[in-house]
Amino acid sequence: MGKKIKITESTLSRIIERMVNEQHSTSTDQPTTINAGVETNIVIALIDTLKMWERKEYKSDESRWKEYYSDIENILKKHI
Repeated sequence: MGKKIKITESTLSRIIERMVNEQHSTSTDQPTTINAGVETNIVIALIDTLKMWERKEYKSDESRWKEYYSDIENILKKHI
């Protein structure tokens, strides 16, 4: 199995916050707020994704981080 990368909750939170802000920066200068129900759905989707990442093997570190980014981006597009 490939090398596992541990992602802390705070790191994941920063990644999500950055992606949300990037996604909405073209449409508004105001920061995006997320209500509690949507936030819960995002957290559940992220937990499921983290479990998938633990089982999956990647060809390289680059393919791993690209897929991580893509997965998180898709979760945000679905829920925001």
